[in-house]
Amino acid sequence: MHELKTPLGVATINLEMLELKNKNTHRIKSALKQMKITYEDVEFFIKHSYKNFPKSLYSKKNLSIL
Repeated sequence: MHELKTPLGVATINLEMLELKNKNTHRIKSALKQMKITYEDVEFFIKHSYKNFPKSLYSKKNLSIL
């Protein structure tokens, strides 16, 4: 997730450094914030949701059908 969060952080910092206050920068900041929240949700799901699938689902026989 680091590969996804770092560019968002860089973009956010750059926007803050520009100190522009207009409709477009507000939209960009809102989109970056929403993306950060989404990535955090995905990261949480990946770290805390483990599914145990029956071996029959991923056996060589079933995979050969794909």
